[in-house]
Amino acid sequence: LIELLVVVAIIGALAAVGVVAYNGYTAAAKKNAAKSIHAGAVKYVAAELAKCVVDDTDTVLGSVACGDSMDGAAVRTAFIGISEDRNPWGGAKAATSAAAVHTAPDKGLLYVVVTEDAPDDVTLVMNDGTTTFSQTLSIE
Repeated sequence: LIELLVVVAIIGALAAVGVVAYNGYTAAAKKNAAKSIHAGAVKYVAAELAKCVVDDTDTVLGSVACGDSMDGAAVRTAFIGISEDRNPWGGAKAATSAAAVHTAPDKGLLYVVVTEDAPDDVTLVMNDGTTTFSQTLSIE
């Protein structure tokens, strides 16, 4: 009986250590996923906007026609519509619209910001829990 109690105590101690380590691994994975989502979104939108520099009769983000009528609002709406990234902390869709750059954005949400002051700029903002990443792309 004492041997059984010792085995149970050892298993309990190992489980306690394992739970702490697992929580650390998952937290780091979520932060890395947020960084990756932001970086991927910036690269994708920048590449799509570059198509318009090459050919101003092209279509970007699946539905936005290049040219003088293209603005940040159209790019924001199209990107949010086609983005399939998920919030690492909640599982809901990560991309969301915002009218201003948040000083403390919710972690895991990818804010696609177009302001009235700069209607031809699209700013992608994401918080990984400790750091807020922000990148502004201009429509040329």
